[in-house]
Amino acid sequence: LHSKGKKRFILNQFFFRNSPVLRRDPLEFVWSKEKAPKMVQCTLVLAGIGVFMAVGGALLGWVVFPGAVHDKIIENTELRQGTPQFKRFEALPQPLDFKVFIFNVTNPYEVQMGKRPRVVEVGPYIYFQYRQKDNIRFSRDRSKVHFSQQQLYVFDAESSYPLTENDPLMVLNMHMNSILQIAEDETYDSLRLINVELNRIFGRPDSMFLRTTPKEFLFDGVPFCVNVIGIAKAICKEIEKRNTKTIRVLPDGSMKFSFFNHVSNGWGGWMDTTGLTR
Repeated sequence: LHSKGKKRFILNQFFFRNSPVLRRDPLEFVWSKEKAPKMVQCTLVLAGIGVFMAVGGALLGWVVFPGAVHDKIIENTELRQGTPQFKRFEALPQPLDFKVFIFNVTNPYEVQMGKRPRVVEVGPYIYFQYRQKDNIRFSRDRSKVHFSQQQLYVFDAESSYPLTENDPLMVLNMHMNSILQIAEDETYDSLRLINVELNRIFGRPDSMFLRTTPKEFLFDGVPFCVNVIGIAKAICKEIEKRNTKTIRVLPDGSMKFSFFNHVSNGWGGWMDTTGLTR
């Protein structure tokens, strides 16, 4: 019994010395008990910070950031005087390329005899197109803008080569045929009067076609109603009353027909949105 008790005492002593738990100083257990509440507090604080950041991120991503982006887009796109986009709207920073193709009639007299016309496409005649907006007016809520637009065409000789603005062309006499068509639709007497005065009004045309140049046909204008008197003058006055855009009246009372001259003199009234909605 004594030897057994001694052995048991030795084993207990060995176990006590080598146990990592039983070897700790009793003060460590007191320190651990004091530290536990502080660790819980730190955990709660970190969790609170995480929740705050998550909510803040959601607000930034779904509320604040989209609103800021929208306001920035409106700021950079809305038409307002003094902004870069308004300057670009008022006048294009660089010209556009404007290309014109014209059908040249090669058998005008055969067409007069009832044969089928033969045409050759000529072009492109290339122009620099400059655009300028004038008389710019904003609506009261600034959501719309009203303006007139001028377009300046400058012939690009280098890009159009070997074509020039003075190339001879045979084209349909647009203004003469249009006026005859209008007279025919109204009354027979109107058409008869114009036929009688046709040479005085249109300068003795020898066919329904016209010899001209691209410069004259498109911009400078084909003259007619020059130095007319009597019935011819009365007919020209009726033509003037129709206020056709492609026909302009000169100070001496004569007229000119052209396709694009009216565009260069303030083309119509336009309306556009400013990008701001109310």
